[in-house]
Amino acid sequence: MLFHYFERFAAEYEFRFEKHYGKWRSIIRSTVGKFINCGVLKNGFARVRCSECKNEYLLAFSCRRRGFCPSCSAKRSVLWREFVSSQVLADCPHSHVVFSIPKMFRILFLFHRDLPGELARCAWKSIQQYFEASASKDVLPAGILSIQTAGDFLNWNPHIHALIACAVFHPDGSFQPVPLLQANIIQELFEANVFRLLVKKELIGKDLITRMRSWKHTGFQVYTGPKINDKQDILRVGLYIIRPPVSASRLQVDQQNGALKYLAKGAIPNDRCDSLFEATGQLFDPIDWIAKVTSHIPQTGAQTIRYCGAYSNSHRGKLRKRSIVTDPAAVCSSQPQSEWLLQRRRNWASLIRLIYEVDPLLCPNCHSRMDIVSVIKDGKVIDKILAHLQYKFDPLPLFVRPPPQTPIEWDSHFI
Repeated sequence: MLFHYFERFAAEYEFRFEKHYGKWRSIIRSTVGKFINCGVLKNGFARVRCSECKNEYLLAFSCRRRGFCPSCSAKRSVLWREFVSSQVLADCPHSHVVFSIPKMFRILFLFHRDLPGELARCAWKSIQQYFEASASKDVLPAGILSIQTAGDFLNWNPHIHALIACAVFHPDGSFQPVPLLQANIIQELFEANVFRLLVKKELIGKDLITRMRSWKHTGFQVYTGPKINDKQDILRVGLYIIRPPVSASRLQVDQQNGALKYLAKGAIPNDRCDSLFEATGQLFDPIDWIAKVTSHIPQTGAQTIRYCGAYSNSHRGKLRKRSIVTDPAAVCSSQPQSEWLLQRRRNWASLIRLIYEVDPLLCPNCHSRMDIVSVIKDGKVIDKILAHLQYKFDPLPLFVRPPPQTPIEWDSHFI
């Protein structure tokens, strides 16, 4: 879809999508370009060979586009799960908390791309204020925050998912449990922090705040889930909150009219089912679909996952240094790296086994172990090898009926 329609989307963006999604961002082209080249041998590869039967295949490079490429997002999720399981999460209950803002404010976060990060700060500040009032100022809460911008059908809906520890942490690293989080109190704090942020940015006035607070529902909402005690359940919730905005399994293509159908959450596609009982979803023109998808690409350098409080990198680093100083065995240890750093060096084959439950280094002919013998990056060498193998990159063909051309709306001064 992107291979065939992206250039047309980029050409039509200014007059068709700029007023809806803001000015063109250079990160869109670079991200889509790397995604299209993901897994294509012409961009480089590694040679994998069996030492027993000499069987060999080529392994293409990945794009590592976070939250955009399905396969690279799966790898990122596995790494994240291992990291938080061994290095971050404390042995205490956690709660899933969701922070939502009114619909009338969402457009501000679309045209001011720094605001989603500020929204995460408002959410965490609300958690801090809640624990300071209910516990003590000498203790730290802990949480992992994920910035999400996509609604069910990829509509622009900035909100924050958080995995909050139901405990407060002391400076020495110990913690004590706390009662269940109260959503109504956190919501009031979150509402006040967001209002303060938007007034400071001069995006709203105080008279609007006065009117909204007189309404029965301001549009702010904070959901606090029940306590989760099992660590595996906590990790499953964590994988949900860091998910990419688009799910490839929910995407269907109508070959007759060239339209895309994005299924609703929980819908199960069935090609043999009568059209009367088709899974619910929303139809998109391919160009409109690309516009919606690319609007959720984060800015360059934006941190979509944040570790706060006792889970922050700085706090965990202080505890690690303190443990090294107080533990003579750790000082004299000959192991220069932490267990996590050693685990991170595991090869790509181990990650593929975790994700797809297959071993890419197992020879399909003799079932012996295969080795990576070389990594090819030189363009001339790549072309020579692929020409010898008669390799061709053939994307899926265009649909029977491409989407209709959108007429250009000329301004009067051009006529």
